[in-house]
Amino acid sequence: MRSRRARWGLGCLLAASLGVAGCGLGPATMRVNRLDYNITAQRSNSEQLLLNLVRMKYLEHPLFMQVGTIASSFSYSVSAGAIFNTNPATQQFPLGTTLSETPTVTYTPMDGQKYTQEILSEIDGQRFMVLFRANTHLEILLRCVLDRVGQLENQSPNRPINPQRLEAFRRFCHLASLMRTRGDLDIAHVVPEEKAKEKEKPKQEKAKAKGADKAKEPAKEEAKEEPKDKGPQLVMALRFVGAQEAQEMAGLLGVPYRPLRLKSGQEILAFRLIETSLLGDTFGRDHRYVDLPFRMRSMREVLDYLGQGVEVPPGQQGASAASQVPLDHGGQMVDPYPYIKDFFEVRYADHRPAGAMVSVPYRDGWYYIADSDLRSKLVFSFLSTLLALQSGNPPAHAPLLTLPIGG
Repeated sequence: MRSRRARWGLGCLLAASLGVAGCGLGPATMRVNRLDYNITAQRSNSEQLLLNLVRMKYLEHPLFMQVGTIASSFSYSVSAGAIFNTNPATQQFPLGTTLSETPTVTYTPMDGQKYTQEILSEIDGQRFMVLFRANTHLEILLRCVLDRVGQLENQSPNRPINPQRLEAFRRFCHLASLMRTRGDLDIAHVVPEEKAKEKEKPKQEKAKAKGADKAKEPAKEEAKEEPKDKGPQLVMALRFVGAQEAQEMAGLLGVPYRPLRLKSGQEILAFRLIETSLLGDTFGRDHRYVDLPFRMRSMREVLDYLGQGVEVPPGQQGASAASQVPLDHGGQMVDPYPYIKDFFEVRYADHRPAGAMVSVPYRDGWYYIADSDLRSKLVFSFLSTLLALQSGNPPAHAPLLTLPIGG
């Protein structure tokens, strides 16, 4: 009788234990475990990015370790026993449970072809358009990724600092951002005029034109070939509240003041944005737009630029950091930190700072972005987005046939 009661009690205990484990352990563990990994991965990515910005300040090579997979397996064991003696009241059924986790995380250093494509290659127009259409703060977007536009030059460690030119570039970025906010600035891919007309032709006319083109092939060989536009063009349309604003924008960019006028009387400037390396070689003339050359930065140049906003502590302005200080046009060394800290700033502390959004130890101190510095937080968040976008393929643009620039 005692043996039967013991087996029954032990069986009930095991069943109850296994039932609790099977019904509640999995979901409860996932609920806590997934959030922990998510928070840790996000913090680790931010700390790695900040560390590489500090490295750029000290002219050290950045290194990105990408997280490949995160796998976590759990094992749950239950042990039970029974202790019997002559007194039924003192019989015991001890129960033991063990939960163990085995996490596996893989890291891949970004190097070789991947490093070239994502860090050293120039940011292309499609990625720029993805960020623009995602309603990224335009001033942050332009100041980070644009190296030059028209006659304007952005701040760069590889160029002498010219305060007047920097102020003109920042004025352009600020003015463009204001126009975007009020809905008077748009950037779109536009089909060239010739290709747009071809799409409007009936199929019969296209066939006739094709036959005529074949008959004229010998004459074409003798004629000088004109540059042919390759695919949709990047066009920026600006609508102004008055002639003074339009003249200021044209003067900043160093382009002819040739505004179009809407029926409402509002003046508009339409620019065809052309990469500096392709200007005059790829694009033919288009009377609808003013050609505006521009050059985008690479991700490495963006890191280099924002790395100038890292505060160097007193006593460390030696060779490791002084070589990061560019010259002005008179050959004098100029510290770039004051020219960028109002836009992006990484502060220094002797000890681990309190109230930091993200912080990393480096050398003999700590570098951090203050949680109260909203502008720097926005720029840092944009930088994280840009880095993630560089690792993927942007969607193909949808060309627009017209922009609202007609009279």
